[in-house]
Amino acid sequence: MLQSALLFVLDDVSMEVFEPGLMPNLEALVIEGVRFTLAFSHPVCGPSRTSIGYSLMGRTLGYISDTENAPAGTDTIASHFVRHGYSTAKIGKWHMGGAPSGAPSYFAPIERGFQCWLAGAQNNLDNYTAWTRQDCDGITGTVIRSTEYAPLAQLEAAEGWWISTQGYKFLDFSTNLPHGPFHIPPAEMLDGYEPGQGSAGKYRAMLRAADYQLGRLLSLSGMENTVVIVVSDNGHPPQVLSSTEGQHAKGTTFDGGIHVPMVVRYPGCVPGTTYDELVHIVDVGPAFMDLCGIPMMPITDGQTTKRGYIISEAQLNSGVVDQCVRTKRYKLRNIGGVEEFYDLLIDPQELSPVTNPPAYWLTQMQNKLYSNGI
Repeated sequence: MLQSALLFVLDDVSMEVFEPGLMPNLEALVIEGVRFTLAFSHPVCGPSRTSIGYSLMGRTLGYISDTENAPAGTDTIASHFVRHGYSTAKIGKWHMGGAPSGAPSYFAPIERGFQCWLAGAQNNLDNYTAWTRQDCDGITGTVIRSTEYAPLAQLEAAEGWWISTQGYKFLDFSTNLPHGPFHIPPAEMLDGYEPGQGSAGKYRAMLRAADYQLGRLLSLSGMENTVVIVVSDNGHPPQVLSSTEGQHAKGTTFDGGIHVPMVVRYPGCVPGTTYDELVHIVDVGPAFMDLCGIPMMPITDGQTTKRGYIISEAQLNSGVVDQCVRTKRYKLRNIGGVEEFYDLLIDPQELSPVTNPPAYWLTQMQNKLYSNGI
């Protein structure tokens, strides 16, 4: 039996410093669904959203930067859902390049399989109450300067689309929260939460507001029979961490930059299940296909079977490539051509690279990291 689908993508949230009690709706989802304890992303936004959207690794597409674009006609989760009779909508942040045809930017999600893009932000927001909003119904589009609080505008657009759309649906809700600029969201979204001080306090308040968005979406009619996946695109930003933690944050392939929360709920799942094997955000697409009851995408780097390792990589804005291959115990990083090998069983904080790595594992991991495969 087919199922509708909700993808909820957080912006800059690491599993490493996730604070219990801050996001009650997400914690309730954990109790109702499956929590993935070893889910990994890429170190920055663009490559991660590429892997989610296309169900392909950047190395398969030929780029791992934060700004490049896949060739026209590249299959996406959205286009695959459409082929199987689903209505599709993208809400919020895009950050996957322009329209391949050269059409106005609001057609970018449309040319990638979405039938509409609502309350859209092309990339990050410079100001949450003075932002460039893009909307497209698949035929015409608008670009306006909006003073409405962006996360509320995104939430209301998503609710309206879900309620008015019949049949099977795929809703990709990509909130800008809690990405900077850091601020205190409206009180209605904090639900009694008392914000702390400084960037870290504002960041946590923004996480609370993201949880408010999630809670309202999960309360919509039909969500109880919908496949729900919640994930983040990368780890915490260094600005909200201590100086020590900030060195292992977003923009690095340390676990603090790539170890992300992932929760899945679907009809018939065993509540409160924990999955302690490696998964990658490129697996989101195949998970949806499997759980929604539609055929697998014809070309994908994702999988629904147990992984022995994951690869995470990006070309950073500095031009440096930071990449790693990680098993449950070992990690091999390469930062600008310099290798570091970590034994995560002995050194889970990744503080001291191993000077004499086990030869077998070093060779195996080098082969995985430097091959063209995934």
